[in-house]
Amino acid sequence: MIDLGTLAPGFTLPSDTGGDVTLADFRGKKVILYFYPKDNTPGCTVQACDFRDSLPGFEGAGVVVLGVSADSIESHRMFRKLFSLNFPLLADQDHTVSRAYGVWKKHKVFGMNIERSTFLIDEAGNIERIWRNVRPGGHTKMLSGLVDGGLSNRTRSDNPMSKWMKVLAFTGLFCTVIAIGIAIYASITASLGVEAGPQNYLDAWLTSAMLVSIDMMYIDYWKSFFKKS
Repeated sequence: MIDLGTLAPGFTLPSDTGGDVTLADFRGKKVILYFYPKDNTPGCTVQACDFRDSLPGFEGAGVVVLGVSADSIESHRMFRKLFSLNFPLLADQDHTVSRAYGVWKKHKVFGMNIERSTFLIDEAGNIERIWRNVRPGGHTKMLSGLVDGGLSNRTRSDNPMSKWMKVLAFTGLFCTVIAIGIAIYASITASLGVEAGPQNYLDAWLTSAMLVSIDMMYIDYWKSFFKKS
């Protein structure tokens, strides 16, 4: 398994654009190297089209995009033609490069296959960021921070969060505080034998614990929020 900060495994692979592509030829530029399972499948098509549509922004920032799968050059060329793809697709048919990057894995349904993964390689050829087992839709939006020159200088927890994530984080905190308040009130009334008020204080405490657990899903947001404060 490769680590952040280490030299990206070098390779030379045949490209659907003709000839071979060598990673070392891109020294001095950032490279988005993304591995995907198979041409012309729904998820891989969504991801490839997202990269296609985002390519002008990446190129404007001096970033190279390379796609890699175990498909043949003929398959890549058909994939390119069907969806007007505008970046090189490389054929790793013997899985040598996929293994070097730790993405050739056993799938419980499809057997051995490429795990959808993306690597950001810096200008010196080192691994700057890694995203493994990514979702195909919306992946390039997260990577678009490169266009602003900011992604390379952020840690994973500093990535900008969507407005919906912020809303969910604050909503979760609000509900947690309310639930804890109800639990405390229920416990006090139950211990005093007061008829009024919530009687099942155990349920109230369990609800509070559940909400706290849910809100912990947004711990990265709270870290960045308090760091800015």
